[in-house]
Amino acid sequence: MVSDVEANYSSSREQRSWLREHGIRSAWSIPLPSKNGEPVGAIVLLHDAPHRPAPNVILVFQLYAQHAAMALDNARLPTPSGASFPALSGTRPPWRS
Repeated sequence: MVSDVEANYSSSREQRSWLREHGIRSAWSIPLPSKNGEPVGAIVLLHDAPHRPAPNVILVFQLYAQHAAMALDNARLPTPSGASFPALSGTRPPWRS
């Protein structure tokens, strides 16, 4: 978690310049661990001002990350036909009629 990229001297001058150009002032990420503990992604939150999330916000995003990781693990499970990531042919979201 970097609450202020301008004050984070572990970043290079080039990194801080790139972040500044893109309006990023704080950043934090939460890994998405698979069942076997290997990372499968991350939830990344960026802010345009210095920011440190409250502990309860961190907890909520950790729970989101756990659920997202479970969903990714489940999506990789084979279906009865043996395929993964089954296609939803002919289905449309309810808001698209």
